[in-house]
This record gives sequence, structure tokens and C-alpha cells, in this order.
Amino acid sequence: MADYVADFLQGAQKQHHLDIAYTGVWNEKQFDSTYVKELSRTLAAKRIPAKIVCCDEYPGEGLGQWSIVDAMLKDAELNTAVNAVGVHYPIVDGKYTTPANARTIGKPLWSSEDQPNSGGGPIVSREWPIGGRILARLYNRNYLTGGFTKTEIWSPVTSYYDILAAPNSGLMYANTPWSGYYNVQGAIWATAHTTQFAQPGWQYVDGASGFLPGQGSFVSLKSPNGKDWSVVIETIDAKQPQKITLAVRGGLTSATIHVWETNNRHSFEHVGDLKPQDGKFSYTLDPDSLYTFTTTVGQGRGTAAPPDESSFPLPYADNFEDTAVARAPRFLSDQDGAFEAHPCLQRKGRCLEQVITVKPTPWGPLPDPFTLAGDAKWSGYRIAVDFLLRGDGPVTLMGRIDTADVFKAGKAPWPSGYVLRIEPGGKWALSSAVYKAATRELASGVVPLSAGRWHHAELAFKGNQISASLNGKTLADTTDVSHTHGMFALGTGWNRAQFDNLSITPQ
Repeated sequence: MADYVADFLQGAQKQHHLDIAYTGVWNEKQFDSTYVKELSRTLAAKRIPAKIVCCDEYPGEGLGQWSIVDAMLKDAELNTAVNAVGVHYPIVDGKYTTPANARTIGKPLWSSEDQPNSGGGPIVSREWPIGGRILARLYNRNYLTGGFTKTEIWSPVTSYYDILAAPNSGLMYANTPWSGYYNVQGAIWATAHTTQFAQPGWQYVDGASGFLPGQGSFVSLKSPNGKDWSVVIETIDAKQPQKITLAVRGGLTSATIHVWETNNRHSFEHVGDLKPQDGKFSYTLDPDSLYTFTTTVGQGRGTAAPPDESSFPLPYADNFEDTAVARAPRFLSDQDGAFEAHPCLQRKGRCLEQVITVKPTPWGPLPDPFTLAGDAKWSGYRIAVDFLLRGDGPVTLMGRIDTADVFKAGKAPWPSGYVLRIEPGGKWALSSAVYKAATRELASGVVPLSAGRWHHAELAFKGNQISASLNGKTLADTTDVSHTHGMFALGTGWNRAQFDNLSITPQ
């Protein structure tokens, strides 16, 4: 594993010119001290400059998300191997989990995964004043109370379908590539109040950071040259205006101070400039607001406007001829396995092929391979596709998929929806898969079927009617109300199979 990580880092630099500064261990799993030290030795032996952040654990994981600190204090080699301590979602029941020994160990502390909803609870809008307000408080308090000098948001861009895990988790929203629409949400501008006014290498100034008497918080940061500075202030929980006075000391620049503001009236706007008198200035802060006071210049927000948002196109068809070999089609979203365009077997042109045949070591729940697309609101439609079985596993057609959140799936092999499974020997089954419930078979049988030859399958929905056919002959015509709407998918087991002439038509 250490060799694999080293090879990945070298490949990223050689092939894509990516200089990756830090590498992790294993996401949200109990760390192995022996592996961490082996990884450190491997990176050093191969002269890879990447440092190690450890161990990205979730609250309650293993021995606890901060157990790496206890281990480092007992093991000098491990302490040397770990360059930064990272934890995920360090707020539990409204309180930070940072222990005293983490604050004194002499390593940077990072909230290496966080969200506008702190990794739990209901998914909320990312517009100000909801997601933006949450982040305005989070960034300041992660340092003030948690001791974190870095906060990473998962994910920067929500660029996956809403029926997958953690919908709308990101700072931006861009998951309808057929339309080109994107939404630069309020969470972006709450983030910009820090990131556009301080760069990596700047330092927090503890003596000029703290909490406001009328609710709110402030952090001060200074540049490496010791001249420029920025103060980020949030008054999210304040109910009344507050007057503050700032005094510029210690050789910091006391020239023009630029004021930026975000609230219900302003969205990352430069609202004025101040001239300190005798190194001091005062300002009245509005409640439920976010400010940056800074000596730096050059900040701003773009004026680009996206195209209008639109639904997934219906009817939809793809023969994969326009997809580059070894690449994925534009709108299909692989959930496991890898569905790529490759030369067709026994026919001309390009086909979609699932190419992963070895079940990987999973991080979490691992459904069988499937690739997903469509619109969660679709109800009446027909999926039609040609397929070629290689003789070593099945293909599946799926429709009315209402959720594919693997964290709700348990050990289910498929997403929640209707599944038509066809095996090389001709055995088939039409089932209703519901997360956290037993998969229910609606119909099944055996038909003559030759592996290594092309066949044509269809799966259709109209009201409570579900029908399936193979090579123009009806397999099943039944009724069920478990799934009333949802997306479509193509799937396999951990076997190679090809698909061609995919089409989705309204019923």
C-alpha cells in the first residue's frame, strides 16, 4: 500500500504536473501505526517530498478520532512520521473534541473534512443566510475553539446527482452538465471572506482574536512580511449592532483599511474604506453579518452568468460513438466499477464496457457496479439497450431509482429501485430493491440465451405497470407500487460486459 501511494504521487507529478504536498492514510478508519511509519519511510526512500496528515477519523471511529495523538506521544518514530494531525467533523453535540495534548504536541491541527452542516443533520440550502452563516461561524471558531489552522470542506463542488449520498454538500452546485448551469452559492462568499484576504503562510494573531461581548467572533491574520493584515468578524448570533475599535500595533500597516461585508443586504461587497487616526478606527457591526477588514487589495467576485438550468433530456439516446476510447460517456455516473467506451465485440463501432473484474477493498458499502443517469422525477419511461455477456457474470437494467445513497443501503447489491438481472445461462429476475428492506422478487424465469452474442433488453414503467422483455419477447408484465419515480442505470456484477444503443423514451 505504501508503494502504491508513492507511485500515485509520482504519477500525478509526472503525468499531470501535480505537486501534492500532503498525503493521508485511510479515510475514516482506525489508523495502523506500523503502516504510517512504513509510508513515511517509503516516501523518504523515493525522495517524494509529500508529508503525511493523519488520520482523518470521524468522531467515535475506532479508538477515537484523536487517538493518533496518544500514539505519537508514546512512539518517537510515529511522531516524526506525522506532519499534521487531521480529524473529520470535530464538533460533537455543539462542542469541539480537541484534547489538551493535541494543542501541545507541536503539530498543525486540521479539520480535514467539514461541511456547512457539520457532517450531519438535515441538508440545508447553501445560500446566505443558512449555509453561508454556518460557515462564517465555523471558520472562525474552528481556530478559536478547536485550534485548527486549516478547514477543508467536502465537497468544494456538488457535481453529482442529488439521489446520491450527501446531496448539496458543497460550496457550489453544478450537477446538470447537459444544461451548463451552475450556482455559486452563499457558502462560497462566506469562504471568500477568509481565503481572498489571507494566503497559506499567513499566521493567526492570538492576541487579536477572540469573541465579541454581544455575540460573534473575530480572528486576525498577518502576512509573512509582518505588514499586511486582515480581520474576519462574524456576528451571526448577535441581535443588536455592536461598535468595535481596532488599534493597529506591532509594525502592521495602518494605511487605508478596506471593509467587505456579507449579510441579507450585501453579498461579498466592498462597502467602504477607513483611515485610522493615531493607529485606531471604530466601526459599528450589524447583527447576522460577516465582515473582513483588510489592508490587502485585489479582491472581488466575478460577473459571469450561467445558462438556465434544465432537466435531463428525454428522450435520451447514446450509441457511444462520440465517447473517446477508455473514457466515460458525458452524463453516466459510475457508482462502482468503470463503464468506458471500447471497441465493440462482434459488431462495428464503440460500445460501453464495464472493465473492473476484481472486487476492490471497500471503504464502506460496496454495491455491484452500475452507472447512473436521468431525472429523479421521471415516472413513465422505457429503457432499451443492446448487451453482450462475456459468460462470467450478469447484466442489469435498473429504473425508477429513488435513492442510491450507499450509506442507507447496508449490504444491498443495487440502488433502491426496480432491477432486471439477466445471467449468461438465461436465468433472469425482475425485483424491487428497497434500502433497509429485503429485495423482493416480482418475477423470474429461464430463457434460452447465448453468451458471447448480442441481445436486446427493455424495461418499462407506466403507472403501476412494470414490464420487461428480452429480444422482443415479454419476460414479465406485472404491477407494483414500491417505486413511483426515479433515475435509470445499467449494471453488471464484477464482470466485463458490453452495452450499445442505449435509449430512454417516455411512456
